Amino acid sequence: MSTSHEFQNQAYKASATKNVTDTLCNAPVRSAGQGTRITNIVLVIFTTASVVSRFVYKIFFSDGELGGDDYSLMAAFVTGLPSVVVIDKGIVPNGLGLDIWTVPFDHITAFLRYLYVLGFLYSVEVALIKLTLLFFFLRIFPKPRTRRLIWATIIFNGIWTLAFNIIGIFSCQPINYYWTSWDREHKGTCLNLNALAWSHAIISIVLDIWMLALPLHEVFQLQLNWRKKISVSLMFFVGTL
Repeated sequence: MSTSHEFQNQAYKASATKNVTDTLCNAPVRSAGQGTRITNIVLVIFTTASVVSRFVYKIFFSDGELGGDDYSLMAAFVTGLPSVVVIDKGIVPNGLGLDIWTVPFDHITAFLRYLYVLGFLYSVEVALIKLTLLFFFLRIFPKPRTRRLIWATIIFNGIWTLAFNIIGIFSCQPINYYWTSWDREHKGTCLNLNALAWSHAIISIVLDIWMLALPLHEVFQLQLNWRKKISVSLMFFVGTL
């Protein structure tokens, strides 16, 4: 315990010294938090407008019925709203965009707690957005073989997301060690969180490439000239982006 107290005291002294030195030297306080907050709000406004426009058109101006892609899109949107609040009210006020030595210790703990929640929400949002594209593919590709591949991808997307969320939730034992381990005052163990994040990103990117390959393969099987094939392919590239 004395070692932990010594570490915390050293960390506090190092942060305090750096803070005092920068203040005396009139060093500018670097802060990117406000820019992040503005970006966060602007993007949710555009997202809301896009989702509302889609549903208004499909309900009032289209003969088609709402499908799985519409419902998964709405689920992604609803899941994304708490993320906006967490970033604006939790992540930014507790130090995002600030140098670590300017952030109070209790804010660091709060920041990591909000980051823990945000990671879970992000994983679910990514899976739901992928699901939206996959259900859209089911609408437009009738071939049995292609539909089987799409359904297999949907199942993999669900299992993969569930597995990573379970691992992520229990990545530290006890769970609160995720946001308290930094001060060395608490006891616990964590998985390699960097490796977990990298593996999630790699699998997500590979799955995106696979999901792009599915429609492109179908497009190049169509009886179209090469210019139309390229045009349609570019449409899927934009949608995937």
